Amino acid sequence: MKSEPIPNEIFLNSSDNRSDEKIIDMGSFQDEKIWSKFKSGDEEAFIYIYNEYANTLFKYGSQFTSDTDLLKDCLQDFFIYLREKRTKLGDTESIKFYLLKSFRRRVIVYIKQSKKYQNQLNDSFTNSFPIELSHETKYINQQTHEKQLKLLEKGLAKLNEREREAIYIYYFQDLTYDQIADFFNFSHVSSARRLVYKALSKLKTGFGFSLLIAVALLG
Repeated sequence: MKSEPIPNEIFLNSSDNRSDEKIIDMGSFQDEKIWSKFKSGDEEAFIYIYNEYANTLFKYGSQFTSDTDLLKDCLQDFFIYLREKRTKLGDTESIKFYLLKSFRRRVIVYIKQSKKYQNQLNDSFTNSFPIELSHETKYINQQTHEKQLKLLEKGLAKLNEREREAIYIYYFQDLTYDQIADFFNFSHVSSARRLVYKALSKLKTGFGFSLLIAVALLG
């Protein structure tokens, strides 16, 4: 599924846009400090978080639906919610992990509540997470890696929804096994490892190639 950037002007008005220098400086802080500043009401921290992660969340949401309007509405409401409820949010050492996990819940609710999808989706979302390669990636690699890319797409299509999502958040979003266990509400980290290993095993057994090589082709 194709994704597109989310413009800053969706809900950040001009009065929120401080100097670029201050926003850039925020990147030198640890996630825990940035999140703490955001929860304390620091608008620079909020703008930094939005600029840093809005597109990541949009691309992640596009794995569930190709409806860009729905995703934009969901993303806007999500950040408005974060801003309004900031003082009541939990602490985190990884902003990306916290946002991905929270946004996952919200986008699923949005899709389920949408009249357009009520007769199309079930609770398992078995058709989500195709991890479809972008047209840009296909174009760049079409000469030297066309066969490998087609093989990757075919292999990922053979995995179930949870296995594809695990591969996505582990390889494409760099979440740790501990975070994946939390993400899926597993009781033990070993369950997260088994999920990723099982998906990799299917790819290697059925298609005879390493996903690590395939992921490198996407970079």
